This record gives sequence, structure tokens and C-alpha cells, in this order.
Amino acid sequence: IDTVGCHHLLGGTEFASDTSIEVVLEKKPSVLYLMDEIGHILMHLKSKPSACTEKIVPVLMRIWSSAKNSFIGKSYADEDKNRRIIQPCLCIYGTSTPDRFIEGMSDAELNDGWLSRCMVFATDNKPFKNRKYIEPIPPVEICNFVNAWAFREIEPAESDTVYAWQHHAGDEVEKAPPSQIILPATSEAEQIFENFDLLSRSIGEESPIVECLWDKSEENARKFALILATSVNYDNPIIDGACADYGCKLASYLLRDFGSSMVGQISSTPYEEKKNKIWNIIKRKGQLGCGKKSLANASGWSSKRERDDLLDDLREAGRIITKFIENEETHWATEYYPS
Repeated sequence: IDTVGCHHLLGGTEFASDTSIEVVLEKKPSVLYLMDEIGHILMHLKSKPSACTEKIVPVLMRIWSSAKNSFIGKSYADEDKNRRIIQPCLCIYGTSTPDRFIEGMSDAELNDGWLSRCMVFATDNKPFKNRKYIEPIPPVEICNFVNAWAFREIEPAESDTVYAWQHHAGDEVEKAPPSQIILPATSEAEQIFENFDLLSRSIGEESPIVECLWDKSEENARKFALILATSVNYDNPIIDGACADYGCKLASYLLRDFGSSMVGQISSTPYEEKKNKIWNIIKRKGQLGCGKKSLANASGWSSKRERDDLLDDLREAGRIITKFIENEETHWATEYYPS
């Protein structure tokens, strides 16, 4: 950020309330929130919502849907507090451990469209430490390119007329909406997007549990393609077949990966949450397996009877395999069971 010089685009590190989001967007309609440990934030919103925080996710969803026109904020008796934000652009780049992220999710976020508006890049890689310190300096050409886009001014087509800069609504005159670059897409690209939408619909029909995730898959693919196109050509970006193919493949990979590895862990009840905790304890043991004593020590929050019930449910669902090793009951996550 320091090298590129885009501090004016940054928001805070947390959301204090839904109103705070509106205030920030009113001052800068394009804003990026960089959030470390976003799983903790989501878990807090899920488990301990307050009057200030319970409306954060709904507001973010409305902003997402208002990006091409206007976002109307809360209505106040004091007219000066009422906000209308033209073409808001709010992006969140959050990092989290997989377990904490899943704990912050529930069936509600899966079914109401919140998760379909997010693209989750999941990884279980554990890179080795870099023993030799190297200052992370981004390439100059990338910094210059990002800086050029951040400070790019797009003038309206008829910039020599007053109507290009002002918008008349009745007797009131306000600043005209910002001009946008409309990226054209080739016929080949449009056909690729159409085929991907048909594929997404069929996947949703076959697997209702992930249908909501795939509802906006084409839109996400178009955004990936747009990012690629503007990165390839600064002056005259166009979404061609290669950009469309890349966007669809990336969106498909991320959705399939999230659907297969994480959706089943999203809990809607305290019982399901405990069951997932037991499963995660066992999974962390990998191919070594988790012995009965080890599991009891790691799950002190549960009683023996409750733990046995949770294990029975996990076995019945095929998520764990249990065998006796040297007279001790040992459990494996199914994918780690040594064949």
C-alpha cells in the first residue's frame, strides 16, 4: 500500500456497525477493507450480535446489489443524516484459519445469498519458514499499474457540456454519477458465460445444499474476467474468450472446492457445532488417528455420553472411521484413514 500510494482507498480493520459502513462509503464510495482473522469477526457477529452489529451483513448485501446504481441508507428524522451513495464499491479481503471461518458461518449465510457473494480461497498448505529475511518489495511495474488504475479519472463522453457533470432531479441539482468504462465482451466470451450459467443451474439442481452458492456463479466469473481484462489491457480492455474461460474456470474451482470441503461443516445448531468440533479434533491427527484418551482430553467441554452420541452421528454420516488399535478405540477422519 505504501509503495502503490492507495491509502485513500482503504477502510478500517473492522466494522463497528452498519452505520459506520454507510459513513465511510459516503466519504469514499470506493473502499477496500483488509481484515486479518475475519473468522473471529464473523463468529462474533454470529454468536454475540448486538443492535449495532446484527445488521452489518444485510447492509453489505444491499451494497453489493446497489453497485450499479444507488444505495439508500437508513432513514432519519434529521434529513442531513439521510445518505444516498451513488455506485458504491466496497470490497473485503479477509484472511482466517479454515476452522475459525467455518465457525463464523451458519445455514443462514449459506441460504440467504451472503456466501454466494463471497469467493473463498481455501488452502491447507503449510509452507516452511523463510530463515533468510527478504524485504517483500512488489515489482515496480505492478505498483505503477495499480497506481494508474487507482488514480485514473474517467471523463464523461460529452465532457464539454454542463449536463455531463450535473444531474437534475426536479428542482434539485446534484453531482452526476461517476462515468464508468463499459467493458465489451466478444460473442465467444458471451457464449462461454452462457454455457457456464447452464452448468451452474444443473449443479444446483443436482445438489440443493449448494444451489445458493452457484446462483451467482456467472456473475462472479464475469468479475474475474473483468479483473483479468483490465490487467491485460489498460487503454482498451475487452473481455475475450480467454478472459471468460479463465473467469469461469476459477469460479467453478473455488465453488467446487468450498462445496466439497467446507459446506458440510457449516452448523445451524449448537449440537452440529459440537459435532464439527469433534470431527476437527480427529481430523488434525491425520493418518495417526485420534485415540479415545486423546479425544477426551481435547474435548473437555463435552461429557462422555454426549461425546459418544456425537461420534455415533459422525460414523453414521461416514465422516469418521473407528477401529480398535492395541485395545484402544481410535478414530480417523474418513479421508485420512490408512488403507
